[in-house]
Amino acid sequence: MGAPRFSCNKRMLPLEPRGMNIETELSPLAVTFSTAKKITGLGLTTLWKLAKEGRVEVVRVGRRTLITFCSLQALLTPGGHPQSHRRGRPRKQAT
Repeated sequence: MGAPRFSCNKRMLPLEPRGMNIETELSPLAVTFSTAKKITGLGLTTLWKLAKEGRVEVVRVGRRTLITFCSLQALLTPGGHPQSHRRGRPRKQAT
């Protein structure tokens, strides 16, 4: 299938000895479409459309379809994911 298109920039933290303060930021690996709707403010139809276009990465686990959290972050980060489609009519070429 090739290399994954989305990558998360979180690094794995080594286990620290007891008594040391560890500040970690936990984020889910994947979320359901209804959770992604709450997080992003996008509608379910839009999320399914983005999944079909390949702009968010989808994972099937049994009967559940999940969206990877990293792909949602990449979609919503400015400059994180290039726009693949422009909306509207194409512009006329200058002659």
